[in-house]
Formats: sequence, C-alpha cells, structure tokens
Amino acid sequence: MNRISRLAAVCLLLSAAIGLCVVYAGADRWASPDVEAIAADPGAYDGQQVFLFGRVVTVDAASQSVEIVAGEDPERRFTVESVPEPTIDAVDPGAAVQVDGALAEESTVVRADAVVVDYRNGADFRYVYAASLLGGLLAAAGFLWYWRVDPRGGFVPRGDR
Repeated sequence: MNRISRLAAVCLLLSAAIGLCVVYAGADRWASPDVEAIAADPGAYDGQQVFLFGRVVTVDAASQSVEIVAGEDPERRFTVESVPEPTIDAVDPGAAVQVDGALAEESTVVRADAVVVDYRNGADFRYVYAASLLGGLLAAAGFLWYWRVDPRGGFVPRGDR
C-alpha cells in the first residue's frame, strides 16, 4: 500500500469517527422525564415511559412490588409494580435499582417493563474487588511465565516455552 492510499484510508476513518461523534452528541438519550419534572407536575406524565434510578425502601413479594425513593432534590417515592419474580427475590431494602416502565396514578406508580438491581450489599463489592484482583494476578502470572525481569531494566523473553 502506498503512502497516498494510507493517508486516504486514515482520512476516511477519521471522518467516519467524527461523524459518529456528531450523531451521538445530537441524539436525545434521556427522552423520559426526570424526577424534578415529575414532582413539578405529577399528573402530566401519566402513561409516559420513564427511566428512574432509586433506592429500595420496602419489598412486597406477595404483590410483586417494591417502593423506591428516587431523586435528590426533591426526593419522590414511587411504587414499582410488576417486578419479575427473580428480581423481587434478589432485591433487599437499601439496594439501588434502575426501573424502566410507564407512570400511572398521578405519577406515584411505575408499571415496570424492566428492573435491574445495581447492587445489594457490601458483599457484592467485595466479590467484584476479589474477582478483579484474581484476574489481575492471573494476567501478571501469565505475562511473567513468558517474560522475566532484567535487572538492568525492562523485560526479556524467557526462551522456548
């Protein structure tokens, strides 16, 4: 490949990347109302899709619903209905959740299409950190299996392995 072809390929790829950035920047990724807008005029958003982040206050497995607190200023309580059974079994009070669904009843109820539990307790964080540490150690061991540290600085191959 000659220099002109390489330069043309690089220009084409850079133009495509910049074009994708412009399209992404212009997209409306948060089309649903936020908690502040809902609190200002609760009845106006009934029937609209929302995407909320909140903390679980109570769990009612019998009715497959949870009560969450979303937003900071103002805080607003929502009852999330139609929570799938595996999710209702996995969520505890205090857990952070993401809820996607439709608002109803003066924007106090969310009929959930999807509920995702962000984390449940401190044991989840310990698991993530331990798995990351183990993965890092395995990667370092794999690297040092084929390379050795040269006392004069740098790494050198260990030879035939």
